[in-house]
Amino acid sequence: MTVFQELYQFFEAGLKDILTTREIQDCWRAVKEDLLLPLQADGAAAKEYNTILKTVKEAVQQIQSGTPIQYITKTVYFYGLQFRSDKRALIPRPETEELTHWALQDIQSSTERSMSILDVGTGSGCIPIVLKKKHPPLKVSGIDISREALSLAAENAKVHKVDIDLMEANILEWEKNLLRQHEWDIIVSNPPYIPYSERDRMDASVIYHEPSAALFVPDHDPLLFYKTIMAYGKEHLKKGGRIYFECNEFNASEVRQHAIELGYQKVSVKKDLQGKQRMVRMEL
Repeated sequence: MTVFQELYQFFEAGLKDILTTREIQDCWRAVKEDLLLPLQADGAAAKEYNTILKTVKEAVQQIQSGTPIQYITKTVYFYGLQFRSDKRALIPRPETEELTHWALQDIQSSTERSMSILDVGTGSGCIPIVLKKKHPPLKVSGIDISREALSLAAENAKVHKVDIDLMEANILEWEKNLLRQHEWDIIVSNPPYIPYSERDRMDASVIYHEPSAALFVPDHDPLLFYKTIMAYGKEHLKKGGRIYFECNEFNASEVRQHAIELGYQKVSVKKDLQGKQRMVRMEL
């Protein structure tokens, strides 16, 4: 039996009562690739077995406490790229990859090369970084109300060697801040959209570990951010400019209807790979 096989047996024994076999295997793969193999590369082969075992024990304890695996390994993979991930920002989900892909497809098929892009609620910076890396002529900006999230986005941008403009700004107060000075070809956003009343139905690992400001909206106005971004777009999108939204599967139709009422054109809803209505695109 190899050392890694022994470690996996310990890892599995500590988690079999709370995770499925598939979940354990997925977590183990992340721990092995992002925590243990880098240790070996740094000379851990010469370290005592107990030193490596301690790392595995700590990972098991954190998983048992509900800490997301991405925060334990400090790593998340998004659109084929590796990003640093920690509690400063929301963990990017597969649906956000699909939103990014939709926008990127349109960008790459456009005859206009040097477009200006704004990501509202940029978090770890994954959307603007991917767009800039895949289409370098873009002028890409990301805003967030969280300085901590912006610091994480800056770290990721540095790792990927892309030049993006990161700004601390609240989209809900755009008429008072620097956003009123800009015009954009495209706005992309995965804004908060979960009503506070649904908080108790969510997984504890999300509620207690991921930033609530990136998740929740008031019960009385669940479309708050969508409405605000669309209002901002009416004033600050260039003619023919577009907005791309990630949505709750239950509010995509409402977002679409509000866009039509505001006068946006070519408003379309796109399903994700699970067949759920999760994305909306509109044009000014």
